Amino acid sequence: PENPQQTRQLETVHEGLVTALAANADGTRLASADLQGNVFVWDLAGEPNRTPTVLNAAPCALSLCFSPDGKTLVVGTAVAVETQQSQVQIWDVAAGKLLRSRTLPDHVNACAVSPDGKMLAYSGGRDHEISLGPLAAAEPVAALRGTGRRVWRVAFAKQEPLYRIAWGTEPRAGGFN
Repeated sequence: PENPQQTRQLETVHEGLVTALAANADGTRLASADLQGNVFVWDLAGEPNRTPTVLNAAPCALSLCFSPDGKTLVVGTAVAVETQQSQVQIWDVAAGKLLRSRTLPDHVNACAVSPDGKMLAYSGGRDHEISLGPLAAAEPVAALRGTGRRVWRVAFAKQEPLYRIAWGTEPRAGGFN
């Protein structure tokens, strides 16, 4: 944004608590999720009082991340009681349309898109493995074996080689490692 000190209140009502937040790289889009499975997406570059796009990510979203261009939103959900599975969902933000999804056995607490927008990494695999693959594909090409500890954060390197990833498995009072 041009003025990082500028603030704006976004009018919406989250049901229960806010479960996840994400902003795209240039700060023109913001997404927030609530306990009822609603994901609100705001176009911050548009009109100030514009209504957000609302996506349904039931049972609830635990992780959110945008592609670098802000056109795609990745949503990682909690395990649904009915199916005993979670999902990683890929959404077209402008159309408000679910493009593809994949079911997983555990909560998807972390997701990240590479800086070039081509690769996706996310948690939620069996024994806490991390899945890695093209953002444009439904299935991952690699699974990084889990260590038996839940993955809370995942991130790509910001410089070449872009497909190096890091992850954090320990929640801490001041944030995550």
